[in-house]
Amino acid sequence: MPNKKRTRREFLATSAGTVAVVTSIQPVRAAVFTADERSALAAAMDEIIPAAEGMPSATQAGGLDYLGRTIPSLPGLLDQFRQGLAGLDVQSRKSAGQPFAKLPRAGRVEVLSALERDNSAGFFALLRDFTYEAYYTRPEVWRQLGYESHLTDHPGPHMKPFDESVLSEVRKRGKLYREVS
Repeated sequence: MPNKKRTRREFLATSAGTVAVVTSIQPVRAAVFTADERSALAAAMDEIIPAAEGMPSATQAGGLDYLGRTIPSLPGLLDQFRQGLAGLDVQSRKSAGQPFAKLPRAGRVEVLSALERDNSAGFFALLRDFTYEAYYTRPEVWRQLGYESHLTDHPGPHMKPFDESVLSEVRKRGKLYREVS
């Protein structure tokens, strides 16, 4: 190929085409959960933290995406979630004849309550804890709760001086403990 000088315009036109081709052949990030698993997981998360009083549900706050990013990075956790979601679906079909995601709200609560009572595999606690983590680590949820994050490299809020009079009611009660020698 002869070494031909190109104009800036020709270079930019060629570059733009290359970017489009390279972008189109990038591998698509594989979905962590199947469509059925995502539906069941979303329904369970939204029963644990439903939307209420202007607050988003767990999935509305991005909890499902958070789990999709977090779970694969922790060894063995994806298998635990898959087995747990399969067990949730089995329990749902046994008690209501439908997959968990298709149940009405009352049916989902019933199945999750049964799972929590049984909890032999510990899946309910795992699901609950990761749902809380996915929800309460979101800055948009912090703002709606009125929480202000104060980084350690910046000065934080100034506390009011301590008011001794607040303890007067407590001191009136007397000792609620026994001194031991």
